[in-house]
Amino acid sequence: MHDNPLDANSFALRLEGKVQAVQPSTVFASHIEWQISMARPTTPTLTEAELRLMKVLWDRGACSTSDVTETLSEQDVELTGSSVRTMLRILEQKGYVRSTRQGRAREYRPIVTRVEARRRALQYFLSRFFDGSREALLLNLLEDDEVEEAELERLKELLSAGGGDAE
Repeated sequence: MHDNPLDANSFALRLEGKVQAVQPSTVFASHIEWQISMARPTTPTLTEAELRLMKVLWDRGACSTSDVTETLSEQDVELTGSSVRTMLRILEQKGYVRSTRQGRAREYRPIVTRVEARRRALQYFLSRFFDGSREALLLNLLEDDEVEEAELERLKELLSAGGGDAE
């Protein structure tokens, strides 16, 4: 018969095929470490869901969580108030919005413009996929068979004029 390694303050946990006596605090700490390591890393650019919220803020200006939730609902995007609140907090941590307390609610306003958000996303994309080479990016775009002649002419004009802000 096997000796029971458990006492009143521990329980069995199968680790690597072996049953081991474990203290609850050890399991709790392991669970926390696992949760932390499994957390999705944030990106400096906007996720699809974050972009939806930013579009609302860019279009409407300062909004409460319920204003954003309502506007998204009108666009057939159903998110709970708590999900919107969480995403707005993430956007604030990323530096895209700033919040102020308005009574019991918080009001969120964009502090990054659409143009700046596009630039950030493009810079991130450029560094990840093209090693920072604008030339490689442009050549890749221009090699696409679906580029229309009018688009090519506009690009040539922009390049010869020294750039410009594309909306």
